[in-house]
Amino acid sequence: MGSRGCFYVRLGYALLLAALAIVVVTASARAEGGCVELVYSVQDSVGPGYYSYYPLTFDSTGNVNLTLYPELYSSVPISLVIYDLTSSRELASSPSLPRILIPLSASVRTPRRVGLAVYNPSASAARVSGSLKALLCGEPALAWALSRATNTVATSVGRATPTGIVDLGIAYLNGSYTSYSYNFTRARAEVWFTPELKATSYDHFPLRGSFSVQLNLNLKVLTRGGGQQIYWVQEVLIVTGSGAYVNVNIWNTTKVSKVQYCFLSPLNPASITGRGRVHYYTGSQGGCAGDVYIYASQVTPLGASAALEVALSASPQGVTVSFHSDSGVVDSVRISPLDGVSWAGFVVEPVLWEWSPLDAELVLAGRSSDYPTAVLESGAVTLKLSYFRENRWSLPQAAWSAGGNTFEKAVASVSQVVDGAARVTPGEPVVRQLWAFLVLVRTPLGTYYSTSLDISQFIVPVVDLGNGTRLVNPAVYVDGQLFNGSRVWPGAAVDIAYTRQYRVFVVLPTGAREDWVDEGTPVESLVPREISFDNGTRYVLERVLLSGEEVDPSSRVASAGRLEGVYRKQFLVTIASVNTTTLWLEAGSKLSPLIPAAIEFGNGTRLASPIVLYRNTSFSLAEAVATGPGVYRVVYRKQYLVRVTALNTTYEDWVDEGATFEVKAPSFESRGVAVLPVAYEYSGKRQSSPSVVVRAPLSVRVVYNATARVALTNFNLPALYAEVTLKCGSTSRRATLFLAWDVSLTLGDVNTANCSVEYTSTPSWPLLPALIVTITLIAARVTARKRASRPQASAVIAAFKAGEAPSSLLS
Repeated sequence: MGSRGCFYVRLGYALLLAALAIVVVTASARAEGGCVELVYSVQDSVGPGYYSYYPLTFDSTGNVNLTLYPELYSSVPISLVIYDLTSSRELASSPSLPRILIPLSASVRTPRRVGLAVYNPSASAARVSGSLKALLCGEPALAWALSRATNTVATSVGRATPTGIVDLGIAYLNGSYTSYSYNFTRARAEVWFTPELKATSYDHFPLRGSFSVQLNLNLKVLTRGGGQQIYWVQEVLIVTGSGAYVNVNIWNTTKVSKVQYCFLSPLNPASITGRGRVHYYTGSQGGCAGDVYIYASQVTPLGASAALEVALSASPQGVTVSFHSDSGVVDSVRISPLDGVSWAGFVVEPVLWEWSPLDAELVLAGRSSDYPTAVLESGAVTLKLSYFRENRWSLPQAAWSAGGNTFEKAVASVSQVVDGAARVTPGEPVVRQLWAFLVLVRTPLGTYYSTSLDISQFIVPVVDLGNGTRLVNPAVYVDGQLFNGSRVWPGAAVDIAYTRQYRVFVVLPTGAREDWVDEGTPVESLVPREISFDNGTRYVLERVLLSGEEVDPSSRVASAGRLEGVYRKQFLVTIASVNTTTLWLEAGSKLSPLIPAAIEFGNGTRLASPIVLYRNTSFSLAEAVATGPGVYRVVYRKQYLVRVTALNTTYEDWVDEGATFEVKAPSFESRGVAVLPVAYEYSGKRQSSPSVVVRAPLSVRVVYNATARVALTNFNLPALYAEVTLKCGSTSRRATLFLAWDVSLTLGDVNTANCSVEYTSTPSWPLLPALIVTITLIAARVTARKRASRPQASAVIAAFKAGEAPSSLLS
């Protein structure tokens, strides 16, 4: 850790349970380019006519520009002076006032020793308080700040210093010093131990097998009230024999008081809570007294490796610092400033806060302030430090092998650096820069650490990755913000983002094309769900194939390949019928579901037998399909319903308008009765023809007559007397006959074919002798009339032979 006597600050970290350890605390401020800041509290008593100064020794050759920003308050008028201690003269001074708030500047040529002084011109002692910020620009100033943070000290076991990876915000590049700064929310320490590792921590007596690996960070908190707080945060792996445990320490170094004794800013136990507690450190083992939050985990066996991680989250109410190790969460500490929080972060800045650096450290050191110096005797400890900044893990931009804030130290040396990991081995510590780069450049091809501020070499317009993939349209982001230049500043984190493109062969019904397509492009923008043409034709997407595999049209392009759309061809079709309908139809689809086979009007009239006309071609309804866009005209035949009633049977038929309808009326014959159609009533009008030209709905009734012919002879002689009855349903006709050979009866307009004929007869042959005598007498008489009536007699005989009786004989 850094130290300060009258002009120095010495702070410590405390370990309870097993030990107490002392730490130096430092906090953040920003240095620009080749500058470093020095921020410290002033609490002093200056005698009349005396200077009280803080010396700065610039050993290297060059120029240093100093600007002081004072906030000093005194009991008597005083002057702020930049004093050349080498030549014993004032370089610049302010007016004598009891309150000094005006900046003061001077430039010096180095090497030179300069004092930042308060001069009391008054006759009485001046009691001075407040703070002073000094902006020191120039390479000698950076070299001076670096030497303060990385010096080694003599101990009873040799020269020692915290050894490992120290990130100070200062780098030596291309023959000159430069500065940088950044903030982050997480820090990770990875540690590996070799099996032959042996180390001993010393005070007055050795404690064998013991040492510590410390992850030390500076936390800056900006409050909502406009204030600033600085905390020094430690997660320490303490090795004791074959076991190890994790120690957590948090110090408040916002302000360091140096009136007679050195005191840190207090920690309010109500404002910092976790598994541990706030402990008051007396400073008896060195360093400043004050409060420290402390927690120690249980001892566990020491493995071949270990990991530590500190994470930060902030809200308007407070800051949560989480400590992790291999076994999980060690502690979670909530810091709740009274004014709330507007911003918080771990910082690395080229700043000496209260004369100690705002750095980040992963170092090998003594076990505790009881045994502050560790000697690495054999084996090796490999350390790797990384930060989570700009949403990615990255290495420190520069790393030094020794120094830092912590009070504990080690007699060891960094012997090798591989891929950002420092290998600590036995040996005397040597302060050297392990690595340095001005700019962190992250591209899709990898992460680069550049020692040049010119990043144009990393901006490649097109990067061909092969396999149909390339990167185009580079966009540069510096510290998370879009950047249009090619030259950045030290400490910049550069991200070069590209648009990833894939070579895609797109196959559509309209043709095929090959093109570079941005990653994430919606598939449906390349293979549209619909392709329309002005002629009433379109293609509707059915599915999409990417290199033969079906993909969702709503998905996005994520690889190269053949992108093929499978479509259904459709036509815009107008069906002109009784009503006109316009719709999209699949090519080749049948029209029959859309065109009714018949349209009935409900009054015995309909349209039927449609014919579809399209482009001078006619199709039957069964043949009609959508073969192209346009109008499909439907032509119907007008038909009328003809209902035929024949006897008790009714049937119907639709007949084209103007067509001749032939009434089908069957004849019936049963039990000697013939039922025959004799006439036709067409809607009440009777005619004899069964044919009719249909010009309107028709109701046809067939008129039937029933006729029965009955033979009445017996021994070839007529019946003397006969009664004949013809019956059809409830209608009948009866006939009485004398001397009848046979009889024919007819019933007109019958309504059933269920007819029968019944008869009874008396034969005439028993009366034949009398009849013969009678006939003889008649014949004689006729003869006597001189043949006058002979023709009549001949006619009567002929009639009888024919089976017909003269009407005069019938009753």
